Amino acid sequence: MSVSDVRVIAVIGSYAHAADRLATVLAAHALRTSGDVVVHGLPAGQRPAAVVLGVSADVGVDWGVEVWMSLLEFGGIRLSAVHLAPPGEPDPELTELAEAEVREMLLRHGLTTVPVLSGPVTEDDPGPLAPLLSARPGRLPSRAERLERELSIRAEPATALQFRPVSTDALRAGLITGTGEVRGTAFGGIPYFEAGDEWPSCPRCDQPMAYLGQVDHREGHHRSVPGTGLYVLFLCLRAPDGSRHFISDWHTDSGYDDAYLAVRHHAAPHADKWAEVSDPTLAATAPATRIAPRSCTMSAVTTYPSWDEIESTPEVYEVQRPTHGEYAAALARLQPSRPVHDAHIGGYYRACVYDHRPQCACGARESLLIDLGLATDMPWPEGGPTLWICPCSPEHVSFRYQHT
Repeated sequence: MSVSDVRVIAVIGSYAHAADRLATVLAAHALRTSGDVVVHGLPAGQRPAAVVLGVSADVGVDWGVEVWMSLLEFGGIRLSAVHLAPPGEPDPELTELAEAEVREMLLRHGLTTVPVLSGPVTEDDPGPLAPLLSARPGRLPSRAERLERELSIRAEPATALQFRPVSTDALRAGLITGTGEVRGTAFGGIPYFEAGDEWPSCPRCDQPMAYLGQVDHREGHHRSVPGTGLYVLFLCLRAPDGSRHFISDWHTDSGYDDAYLAVRHHAAPHADKWAEVSDPTLAATAPATRIAPRSCTMSAVTTYPSWDEIESTPEVYEVQRPTHGEYAAALARLQPSRPVHDAHIGGYYRACVYDHRPQCACGARESLLIDLGLATDMPWPEGGPTLWICPCSPEHVSFRYQHT
């Protein structure tokens, strides 16, 4: 069997419905029977063969369910069934009310033929969802093949960056299009400023931050987040006495301190709005406070979940229990010659340590804006920063520092 032969079954649901646990149970059953892959959430770049929407009878049709329905409609993805989870305490009235809400929702979306199923689901007996997991003839995949397919299904496109030294004037000229729009990702040089913008200072050392660069999330081969534009990034790269970098202080006992990061987001940058600004770090006496100008060449790459991503995916880790060696072998088969690039926008980050991606205050896991972990000519001694955004608020950027 090839990856294209595998049926992908997606399990989605509101926060009140244990959709992640349902996906894990169904994945365990499919592993022994059909060889199908069951995922929690909608896989990137894959059209699932079946989609199960979980609704909790305790809550009914909440805003989470409506969001999933909108995503299905937007992507033109067919809903196969609704699984109605029973309430915490047996309550026929509550169940009947929730089912009525579900059917009314399906009617609004023109999905009156979608079945509403209820009943227990176990690894031995998927119950009402059995038809979606009916065994098909053919050889079941081996453990290694299964893991490779899981990685392929969860693969994310990204935009690889390779840096090229240029002059500041050439860098600025290359970022302005024929229509006057400011587009492109670059590092160092002179930042994009608009009227009223001020050069940020570090709240810890009270010195001007170093201009790192600008990341244009609109340009490239990655999956863009709606509402994103040009991100202008500043970092504090020194200690108050100028003797060392602040990098060792970025991670504190209470987590990652965003005080060392300043970000400005411009949704529609234009040359007519590009204001002249004086770089205050030119007069700084501390070393390593400026980034040399570099333009970026873009290319398409495919990124795969890191080991810690796999560990935090129950329908893969809890069901298959792969080892790190098996993961590394599967990744090597998918990437026999890993692309060499300095950094990348979007996709998965190249984790150097076991560190899960940030979670936004809204509860969603944030998406990678840029991974600078292998940008070896940047002024950090080990590893490098990864910057993250959440679709709920594209203007908010958080960071992690990955140590090698």
